Amino acid sequence: MSPVPTESAPIESYAPIGDGRTVALIGLDGDVDWLPLPEVTSPPVFARILDQDTGGLLRLRPVGEFRSDRRYLPGTNVLETTFTTAQGRVRVTDALVSGVAGRLPWAEFARRIDALTADLAAGPLMYRYSGADREEKTFVACAFWRVHALACVGRVEEATALMEPLIAHANDVGVYAEMIDADDGSAWGNVPQALSHLAFLSAALTLRDLTLDPPVGKEGAPTTS
Repeated sequence: MSPVPTESAPIESYAPIGDGRTVALIGLDGDVDWLPLPEVTSPPVFARILDQDTGGLLRLRPVGEFRSDRRYLPGTNVLETTFTTAQGRVRVTDALVSGVAGRLPWAEFARRIDALTADLAAGPLMYRYSGADREEKTFVACAFWRVHALACVGRVEEATALMEPLIAHANDVGVYAEMIDADDGSAWGNVPQALSHLAFLSAALTLRDLTLDPPVGKEGAPTTS
């Protein structure tokens, strides 16, 4: 992994995105170094590409060293950048947004962040905070919360693939413990654990509702709140 650059990159390394009215230039490090608003002929809000000291930029990237890869989503100029660090991977999706009927009356720059992998995961299981693998076992509720969250953002297949092995961690009478040893699958902590069961029900009912034909919809997905 190379160190984070401290200066603006060569012009040919930038990826442009636009809405037919203005253009943003995004570096491989995730920095937005050029964006005039609302038109491409307007004064730039971010202009580090011209002035590294006072031009300004929009920064969204991992802390510390990272590697990045990017691509445009097929048939669009929506940019997808994936950052890889020693702790995990995250994807940032950038777009200058247009409406269904064409350009919006205003300029809207959108950035979406999706966590792909992290050091909290142990297969389908999850630790509840960084470093927990050295102090305690995986936390059952966290694993089911991940399933629920993935389903709610439309990643139903991924959520289902995680849910199936999690269900197998119930004991012979269908009871979930508070924690599970990621190495041997043994139950730890309180047995049964109410929070584990609430998280399981939330994940299971959400998957059920979103896989019905027609689906109930995300707005109808149950939560524990």
